[in-house]
Amino acid sequence: MPVEEGVLKGLQRMGNRLLLQITINGRRRTTSMEWDPPPAVGDVAVALLASIGAEIRRLGDLEVPTGKRGARR
Repeated sequence: MPVEEGVLKGLQRMGNRLLLQITINGRRRTTSMEWDPPPAVGDVAVALLASIGAEIRRLGDLEVPTGKRGARR
């Protein structure tokens, strides 16, 4: 089953990388995301944390606000 059919269950930041915990068919998986900014890692983390419980396929359409107050860079 493709990852796109999973659901975002959690998120952990490790420096410039995000670890996403997803569930696919009841099985928990972890995948990582790493990229060169922009957007800043903290800004992406804020957007993803607000999307816990969403289907992975919908996360690609997220708007990532920049410079959000309290976001760590």
